[in-house]
Amino acid sequence: MSVATEIKIRREAMGLSQKELGDRLDIGQSGVSAYETRRAIPSLDKAAKMAAMFGCSIDTLFYGENAG
Repeated sequence: MSVATEIKIRREAMGLSQKELGDRLDIGQSGVSAYETRRAIPSLDKAAKMAAMFGCSIDTLFYGENAG
């Protein structure tokens, strides 16, 4: 699974809108949309924030549950 898919699935599982996730990451809704549509890749600091929020590792966020 791609990082775009992981972000979307995990965001939706938490019941967050793109705007709400963007607010937590200090980016706009359009930034989250860009992540989820593969137009942008999260920076390391944003990936770390999302991984902590989603309760997973950065590797899992980027490479799925079978990362390792």
